[in-house]
Amino acid sequence: MSADATAARPIALGHLTLLDLAPPDLVEVAAHAGYTGIGVRVATAGTAEAPWPMTGANPPMRAETRRRADALGLEIVDVEVVRLTPETRRGDHAAVLEAGAALGARVINVIGDDPDEARCAESFAALAEDARAHGLRPLLEPMAYRAVDRVETAARIAAASAGGGVLVDCLHAYRCEASARTLATLPADRVPLVQLCDAPASTPPLPAEPPLLPRGQHGSRATVATSSAITSPSRTRWPGPPSASGAPARPPTSSRRSSATRRPPPPSWTARWAPAEAWTCWSTPRASCGNTRRPSSPATTGTRRSPSTSRPRT
Repeated sequence: MSADATAARPIALGHLTLLDLAPPDLVEVAAHAGYTGIGVRVATAGTAEAPWPMTGANPPMRAETRRRADALGLEIVDVEVVRLTPETRRGDHAAVLEAGAALGARVINVIGDDPDEARCAESFAALAEDARAHGLRPLLEPMAYRAVDRVETAARIAAASAGGGVLVDCLHAYRCEASARTLATLPADRVPLVQLCDAPASTPPLPAEPPLLPRGQHGSRATVATSSAITSPSRTRWPGPPSASGAPARPPTSSRRSSATRRPPPPSWTARWAPAEAWTCWSTPRASCGNTRRPSSPATTGTRRSPSTSRPRT
């Protein structure tokens, strides 16, 4: 990725690419790979996903994410995710908006899970107004397995708001059966961000056993069919901000993997925080987006908590 190319058309690394990576470490990975920015998951897309501690009263992980991004010259382009449901009330997502503003993001990704288009449009318009006060712009992303499952629907809802837009994910657009002609009808100023995904052109074959996932949705059944072709990146562990003595904020815990089976240490950029053996598991095996769990790979360094001591879901 040349410097000229990224300057002319900035490209950021989406958090879903490496969702098991703590946001501060995602910054370093993106910088090392040559990206100009990142997207950060500050809220989950469903109850089966464990959140990173990025909302609330200035959480340390959020502050460290911003510090690293500023130090490395990376932009935090977007934060995600806000779900609009029939139960959504104005102000429900204030913590996400505050987190986005604290990170310096300019876009917030939105999912439409309300089948009533008029009500969904009302919720989106209210969100757009609240987001504007935080310097954020909401973009509605159509997905084949959500209530807002067509690009045309997302465009209508966005057009009814003051400043909202449409987020086009090439994978979801394809599985929503959006044609190039349909995408070409979207006003350019309504699509400030496009997501790219190197998924297969055809939907992976699924077992014929019920219940199948809705069309377009990825999950445990979909990934089993393709997992042999995927090499998961080695997980790294953020130990939290150093204490006054320079040691990690959390004490080490016992490892479940013997030294004989432990893999080599991670790239050198991880060594700046703590010796590998002193790292604790801030990045526990986590759920994928939606209601399914992502296949996990063994930890490469540090320790891995048992299920009884893993970071609780909130």
